[in-house]
Amino acid sequence: MNKDNEKSAENSYVRMLKKVGEVLKRGVVRGEQEYTMSTALTVNCMGHSFFNFENKDIEEISKEYDDELRDFFWLFERFKMFQYHLPSKLISKKVEKDLADKMALAGLEIEECEKDDEVEDGQYKVAYYFKFKLGREDFHFMRQEKDGTWSSKMGASMGISKYNSLPRKFNDYKLIKIFKVTNPYIYKEEEKE
Repeated sequence: MNKDNEKSAENSYVRMLKKVGEVLKRGVVRGEQEYTMSTALTVNCMGHSFFNFENKDIEEISKEYDDELRDFFWLFERFKMFQYHLPSKLISKKVEKDLADKMALAGLEIEECEKDDEVEDGQYKVAYYFKFKLGREDFHFMRQEKDGTWSSKMGASMGISKYNSLPRKFNDYKLIKIFKVTNPYIYKEEEKE
């Protein structure tokens, strides 16, 4: 890729992040809505858990920035790690760092928390899982909904699975930690008055 193409791709990624920021500022969440065929292919477990956008928002961003949005949600640095046969624990740490970097770029704040910690308006919890199978390492995320249940979207599937309590293990994935995510654009109820 020449320098002009690299610059153009970088600018396109920045514009996509601005669109993501516009949706975050609205404070919109999906609720019980499942994904459509087109949005399911764009949004993985990370997109579902950390952003939880409505289908119309995903479609709007994807019209112009489909590749960039998929790259943001799917192509973590971990894929590069496989080429070098790094230890699974190191890949897990690299995913976590990449996640923190991506959340900062989007304007979300994340911090480690406990399962029973309270959340305020504009906050929610996301559980981070990792599969420690050599050569098949993978991440997974689950989001805690307002009713206390945990929701999960597997890869490009349209469906959302719900769990009454947070599983310590999920398929071949082990629970690593829980993050408290803050969308700083959402005002607390008392600040709206």
